[in-house]
Amino acid sequence: MTTTTNIDDDLVALQRREFDLRNMISRLSNEQLGFQGDILEFIQNMDEKLKTTTTSTQAYQEASSQVDTNKSQLHELVKEKQRLEAEIQAQIQGRVMDQSEYTQLETRLDALLEVYDALMEKSEVLEERQKSMNCRICSERTVEFALVPCYHLCYCQPCTETLTECAICHEPKKGAQRIYYG
Repeated sequence: MTTTTNIDDDLVALQRREFDLRNMISRLSNEQLGFQGDILEFIQNMDEKLKTTTTSTQAYQEASSQVDTNKSQLHELVKEKQRLEAEIQAQIQGRVMDQSEYTQLETRLDALLEVYDALMEKSEVLEERQKSMNCRICSERTVEFALVPCYHLCYCQPCTETLTECAICHEPKKGAQRIYYG
């Protein structure tokens, strides 16, 4: 009788764990859809910004490479999530998982979340890098000029022509120097 009670308790615990994992997968699926939309929107915005600004060839290539890497990593995350969901479904239908298998699945899901967080951080860094290449006055055109004598490199040509002092350190403008990337 004691063995039957232990097995019943174990089965109840496994069913509870299964329910928790299903909820976690559901939550992750919902979050993933939201994150995918955010990432795709971010990538589209980045693509538009990269096309409309005249960034240096190297900066554009780095940004494109980063976007491609992010897309590839996101695709891999989606494939891994689908594989995990299929594996869990097979486990539920065919047999009862033991505790070690649950632990392994949890570990894999945690690893996927860490990779996703890292991707989000990289995307934020890339967005900040793109913003820092825009003129500090108009925020529309690419930085090309530094003011003399302070050499703050933060202005596009049209804004440089209208300035009388540096917007960063307020040093009077004595001239401007075009800076070439690459």
